[in-house]
Amino acid sequence: MNAPPHPGHQSAAARPLETLTVFLVRIGVTPTQTTFQNEIGWFNIRQKAINDAIAATPTSDVMVYHYVEVNAVQSAMAGSARVINSVVPYLNPMADFVSYSSYDSLYPNASTLLPPALAYIQKLIPPRPDGSPSVFIGEYGFKASYWGPQGQAAQSQKVIGIVQEAKLPMALYWAVYDNTGYGYWLIDSNDIEQPVYFVLQSAVTP
Repeated sequence: MNAPPHPGHQSAAARPLETLTVFLVRIGVTPTQTTFQNEIGWFNIRQKAINDAIAATPTSDVMVYHYVEVNAVQSAMAGSARVINSVVPYLNPMADFVSYSSYDSLYPNASTLLPPALAYIQKLIPPRPDGSPSVFIGEYGFKASYWGPQGQAAQSQKVIGIVQEAKLPMALYWAVYDNTGYGYWLIDSNDIEQPVYFVLQSAVTP
């Protein structure tokens, strides 16, 4: 069976915050070193602005964090130049977090692909000041049209278990309502809560 497409398969115009490197990799083009250097500078400026704002407002009780989102981690592990290995390790100041849009580690088996990918990311970045992981899953999901309702729930439960085992700060599911036509949802087009809805509900209910 072919790997299921994921919500990232959208035009650049539909994802205006997507970085140039992410877009190039997604369409099969290897970014140049100049592109990587430009992204390092771009992320550094963003992090410095946040750090400066925090330093300038010492009495504020508002917490602001900056993260860099990466994908294509499996190809980076295989030796390709990607954001995770050609940009992130060279950030100065380092971003507060790294977010992993994790679709390349979900199929065909998240249990074998996702833990090594998370470990690979974390070894390239420092942990949080308290020693906790500084990587989180910024996007994951399973289309109901491929997995079916119960399979979608089972796969999501698998990812939640991996996240809990790794003690990641969060994992964000795509999405409450589907915007792809493939059934990436918690609540379907008839406003019926799907089995995956209750998997996530149980994960966050004390």
